[in-house]
Amino acid sequence: MTRQSFHRLHALLRPYIQKKETHLRPTIDSEYRLAIFLYHISHGAAYTVLVNQFGVGKSTVSGIIGDVSKAIVQQLSTKYIRFPNVDEAMRSIEHWREKSGIPGIVACIDGTHIPIIQPAKTGTAYCNRKGYYSINVQGWCFLCTLINCFSCCRPQKTFR
Repeated sequence: MTRQSFHRLHALLRPYIQKKETHLRPTIDSEYRLAIFLYHISHGAAYTVLVNQFGVGKSTVSGIIGDVSKAIVQQLSTKYIRFPNVDEAMRSIEHWREKSGIPGIVACIDGTHIPIIQPAKTGTAYCNRKGYYSINVQGWCFLCTLINCFSCCRPQKTFR
């Protein structure tokens, strides 16, 4: 990610990820909060790595990742995520028919598990089939050039 794209993303998210200053302790700057989130998702870094890398506590890292994820989904998804129109869908169907020989494919979906620390109260709900705690992330694309959707859900949520 370039410095310029980081600053553009930060400008979009700043109002939603900046915390207010209190008399109890200084807040973590919104740029720092975004950097922690991006380091986590780009490197797949565990919270313990982020604690050492950024000098903040595990609960702080957990809160930052949740806050930034929520801001992205709630504030940016309606602007940047869309379904294909009819022409794009027809081009995608043709592309996938030529590539795979299977007719009628409009888009592809995939997912992955992002490792997390076991939550104190609902830990068993986050334990995946491989035996470690994670959050499921899903995305889909058409024509293999545009990622259209991103979802990071609690175990009880359904991807819609």
